[in-house]
Amino acid sequence: MLAELLSLKNGLLLAWDARFKNVHCETDSLEAYQLFSMVEIPAFHMYAVLVQQICDTLALKHSSLSLCFNPKVCIFSTSSLKPFSATKR
Repeated sequence: MLAELLSLKNGLLLAWDARFKNVHCETDSLEAYQLFSMVEIPAFHMYAVLVQQICDTLALKHSSLSLCFNPKVCIFSTSSLKPFSATKR
């Protein structure tokens, strides 16, 4: 989750540096999404300071931001799998 939050923070800063004001973010981390959906983040949460920094960045720099949860889905069938071959070329 730390990687997800740091990526979000750094991505928002990059968007600001590129002068984007309207930003749409998607995350596959339900826990990160739920943190931002809370009215108040618990003060003793492990990432409370980082989440607050992200919220402060959003309030100061982005006029429009949407954050949505988009779970990863991996769909495959065994008929589409091919055996791995470790042959040298």
